[in-house]
Amino acid sequence: DERHPFVVRAGGAVAESPAELEERFDAAAARARLERAIEEGDAEVKPSGTPSHRMVPRPRVPRAVPRVAQLESGRSAWGWVAAAAAVVALFAGAWWMAPIRGAARGSGERVTREYATERGQLMRVRLPDGTSVTLGAASRLHYAGESATREVALEGEAVFSVVHDERHPFVVRAGGAVARDIGTTFGVRAYPGDSGARVVVAEGSVSLRAAGATATAARVLEPGELGRVERGGSTEVTRVNAARYLSWADGRLEFDDVPLREVAAQLSRWYDVDVVLADSALGARRFTGSFQGESVDQVLAALAPPLHARYERRGRTVVLHTLPNDH
Repeated sequence: DERHPFVVRAGGAVAESPAELEERFDAAAARARLERAIEEGDAEVKPSGTPSHRMVPRPRVPRAVPRVAQLESGRSAWGWVAAAAAVVALFAGAWWMAPIRGAARGSGERVTREYATERGQLMRVRLPDGTSVTLGAASRLHYAGESATREVALEGEAVFSVVHDERHPFVVRAGGAVARDIGTTFGVRAYPGDSGARVVVAEGSVSLRAAGATATAARVLEPGELGRVERGGSTEVTRVNAARYLSWADGRLEFDDVPLREVAAQLSRWYDVDVVLADSALGARRFTGSFQGESVDQVLAALAPPLHARYERRGRTVVLHTLPNDH
């Protein structure tokens, strides 16, 4: 919608309304709003690294349990979810998806939402405008919608299926990039440690530009194209297999000739562990593989041999070592 852009911000990107999107998350207020709104939930959260994907009914949780009170600011929110899921799993052998509502603020025509995941979590959200979002592990999303714009600021990773409206464009800002939908399904990634933002289009098209560039400098991405915007402002477009890049939203990790340093970061977020490279030279070695439902130990056992490495696990820390005589 030309009069109501939808904007996403991620990892340093700029929103159409900077003053609003630069506002910091108010964790305490968010917790209170989430507690009040939980019964009306407009989102679902689930573990990202679980071996089973069959849903079971949500268990009833006593009001005394602090439910999603710390979803945006601490690990304990998922602690009670994981504990409840473990009990259910004993009887049903599967994970469950707990309805969660993002923190909401709004009056009149303006509506805002804030959503966040921790490591080891994925969240599926339906925004007030009808857009569907799958929010990746360790990610944060801020939505602001009003009569003229639809904007999101993203830090982390997400897949958007946008309800297109020519009069109210949907804009995503992330990692110094601005992505504007032209009727589409696309993925955006911009974690704090990334060099910039990455946008992959599965359906429709997306207009992409650096946050500081004019609209006339935007590149239009078509299905199967990946656009990268570096924090310095340079933009590059390449052809890719979009399904590979967006498969994580369906619970599958796919790596295609990816440096081990990036694989380690993804596994750390996905399984909520710390994957450490004992030898920095390992980070440049490249890995190709696909995983769906395997435990972190199964993944590591498959990953280490072709990289001529070995791993040792110390609780939640995994250390990858170069094999002797393999330097």
